[in-house]
Amino acid sequence: MPTKAYVRPAKIEDAYVLSTKLREQDLTELLFAANAKPLESLLGGFGGKNTQTYSIINEEKVIGMFGVGDCTYMPNYGVVWLLGSDEIDTIGRQFLKECRIWIKKMQNRYDVIYNWVYPDNWKSLKWLQFCGFEIRAKRPYGVHNKEFYLMIREKEHV
Repeated sequence: MPTKAYVRPAKIEDAYVLSTKLREQDLTELLFAANAKPLESLLGGFGGKNTQTYSIINEEKVIGMFGVGDCTYMPNYGVVWLLGSDEIDTIGRQFLKECRIWIKKMQNRYDVIYNWVYPDNWKSLKWLQFCGFEIRAKRPYGVHNKEFYLMIREKEHV
């Protein structure tokens, strides 16, 4: 009988494990946004003053990581993120059932949480919309100047 997936505070070693098996859409988004390598992106989720970083575990394997950190230029704004392997799809129902709780928890200290999402990363777009984010803009973003959507969730609208 398969074990139920769970979320726990992330460990540095989780980033090393997950970095080798990220979804193709996440890899493309990292490339277009910042020419970022998977490991450096995942490790970037650790160490900030108000950073919250979590790992999604299924059958004792890391299948995703997510978190939030302070926006460097806007007070009370947080930057949310999620990077995962294709294995996240195996816990789809449970993931959707619990993700709004985690988004609300991550937003506690922020008036607004947001991120830029590459339009071809449709799973991330649909997930963010499911969690109450709205598309606020579409414009060139990142080091490759590709079109991205600005996804925002405001606390007072939740």
